[in-house]
Amino acid sequence: MKSKLFILIFILSCLFYSCNKTKKDDGFKKICNENYCEEGRLLNHKKVGVWKRYNDSNDLLRIENYHRGVLNGVSVSFYKNGKIYSVGSYKNGELHGNISLFYENGNINSSDNYINGNKDGYSLLFDRNGNLKQKWFYRSGEKDGKQYYFDKKRDTTKIKLFKKGKLIRIVKKLEKDTIQ
Repeated sequence: MKSKLFILIFILSCLFYSCNKTKKDDGFKKICNENYCEEGRLLNHKKVGVWKRYNDSNDLLRIENYHRGVLNGVSVSFYKNGKIYSVGSYKNGELHGNISLFYENGNINSSDNYINGNKDGYSLLFDRNGNLKQKWFYRSGEKDGKQYYFDKKRDTTKIKLFKKGKLIRIVKKLEKDTIQ
């Protein structure tokens, strides 16, 4: 009987120690390397919730959301001056939804749509003044359909036709109603 009681006490002690160890390792953490520090919460040694990354000057570089150690939800990156560099979303560690990049002046640089890590839908590219330069369409990660190029007057200068990622044809100078 004493040996069974001893084994039970030993097992409970081990469980108690491992639970206390987990509690010491989990919770709010600040993790640093030579390039940056990041802080957030650990649960079972995995990132959960909101995590923030700072450079060595303590400028906020990124805010990300995690679920069980995997990127999940909105992610925002910043320039050193605090202006937004990018805004996007992740689902199970993969890009999912709209991802937009911005110039330091605040104007949009590009906008892409993703589904489970693959570009899907329209992608747009802008110049520093906010003028649309290119517009193309992706399906399951491959260019598909018409890719448009625009000049500063917003006139179409060229169209490339793609099918399942392969270039089919280029129309160099667009005349009215050439391609529909």
